[in-house]
Amino acid sequence: MNHYHLAVVNSQLADMLDAGIPLEQGLHKAAATMPAGRSRREFRRLEEELKQGTPLQDAVRRRRLPSFYKSMLSVGCGSDALAAVLRQLADYYLEKASIRSRLVGLTVYPMIVLVCMVAFSLFISLFLLPQIVDSFFRATGSMFPSEVNPELSSLLPGIAGPPAVVIVLLAGFVCVRWLPPLRNKLARRVPPFSYRNVANLAGMFEVGLGAGMTLKDILQLLTRFECRETARGIKCTEEALAEGKTPVEAIEEGKLFPPFSFWMLRCTGDNLKQGFHAIASYYADRARSTADTMLYGVLSSAIILLGGLALWQYSVFGKVVIKIVGSFVSLTQSLGG
Repeated sequence: MNHYHLAVVNSQLADMLDAGIPLEQGLHKAAATMPAGRSRREFRRLEEELKQGTPLQDAVRRRRLPSFYKSMLSVGCGSDALAAVLRQLADYYLEKASIRSRLVGLTVYPMIVLVCMVAFSLFISLFLLPQIVDSFFRATGSMFPSEVNPELSSLLPGIAGPPAVVIVLLAGFVCVRWLPPLRNKLARRVPPFSYRNVANLAGMFEVGLGAGMTLKDILQLLTRFECRETARGIKCTEEALAEGKTPVEAIEEGKLFPPFSFWMLRCTGDNLKQGFHAIASYYADRARSTADTMLYGVLSSAIILLGGLALWQYSVFGKVVIKIVGSFVSLTQSLGG
């Protein structure tokens, strides 16, 4: 589901609820502003179920919406603070959409460059170089000895090598992009994706605390959504809380966040919501700035690589020219002698 559209809808619903408009009418008006697609259909169906008298907790459970979103809506209904929860969710998904757009650019733009490099390399290898070499062979074959014209096997590495290198790079990129186990493993360790994960997790804590949930309730809720590695940290945090440790000490023992995050939590004192907001904002900014820096670096490196591969391919033509020039010099010397 498009996180930006979800953020806009939640913001509109929160404003309409504050203005006294019933949720069913608010859903109808908000869904009308969404582009056609699955998100709009899901909110339309949610509106229809609410009009039929289905409780929001039951109606939202059957919809194909993000699991965390559905859980927080149920919390908002139970605490009679639905508008506040919707506004918190709007801020959370808007920040998430902003980070996602940068990371999508970081993964899509290099793939486009690699595809263009494959096409360019194949054009040189299959069309341009054979035409140039053949033209030289035809023009010089009757003038110089046969050893000047190299066999195809000697030219093959230079002709087929660059496209093969680019295709291997593209295949590796595609594997990382579309194999979830490999992608998730790298996302937990490679910035800016690891920063994105920290920002998302801190944002979930912030939304839950803003909805009136306790830290223990949030941990139990997140156990269902997070990966195995994060779930182990959540379990350690719950055990530390059960032993009587303070929330910051328990979170530090669970190692859910980088060490710098614990300093921000301590600086906010008992206001954990403000501390998690600071963590989410800090790592979201780091994710965006790192993504921009990596994108500029990747695109520059791709251009340099493209130039190197082009030189590699043109070196095939250069070898033929060198042999022709050498043969020409030898022929001139023999005639002069």
